[in-house]
Amino acid sequence: MFRFMRRLVRYASGLPYRFVRRAVSVPERICNRLHGLDFDVIVKMPEHGHSSYQASSWDARRILRKYPNGRITGDDAVIDVGCGKGRMLVFFSQFPFRYVDGLEYSHDMIKIAENNLAILRKLRYVGGGAIRIFQGDAALYDDYDCYNYFYLYNPFSQIIMTPFLHHVKESVERHPRDIRIIYHNPVHHKLFIQEGFTFIEELPALMSPVKYYVYVLR
Repeated sequence: MFRFMRRLVRYASGLPYRFVRRAVSVPERICNRLHGLDFDVIVKMPEHGHSSYQASSWDARRILRKYPNGRITGDDAVIDVGCGKGRMLVFFSQFPFRYVDGLEYSHDMIKIAENNLAILRKLRYVGGGAIRIFQGDAALYDDYDCYNYFYLYNPFSQIIMTPFLHHVKESVERHPRDIRIIYHNPVHHKLFIQEGFTFIEELPALMSPVKYYVYVLR
């Protein structure tokens, strides 16, 4: 039995990533392990104000897939603020964004994300130079002028969220445009409203108790 399982693992590891990931009988976590990917392990962040890393679930990507469909062109760009190990960067790379970028505070998390992306590039699941990751503190980072889509999965507390929103507003003042922020688990909803962002819709989460809010700033 053990010998059979080892053969099965070797066989599955050699299959195209797309095929294995979509196989109903193979959970995504097992598929990732077979290919040496690390997206799923929760990591506690010791830095003050930063939330623990937890990857957005498959349910999140299923919900979000309907939102950008038909809206995104080569003139659009997205940044995942607090991108962690890069799972949502891989997801957004499936759409025709001009830029798919991530901002991450943790050097260790960036190393994991870059390793994940290197594996997926070899598997031809993402483009060669389609994704960039920048190291920085969202309370200080302010280079947002090229983005009109933002994604947040509750990455930090209000002590960081407040200056982050100020940087976004300053960017829109410098470079006038409409922006959208997709906020997964919107615990700071009231802060967004206080800072002048307009809540436009809640994405349908079906059975998931976690909410997905979309805000605009014009």
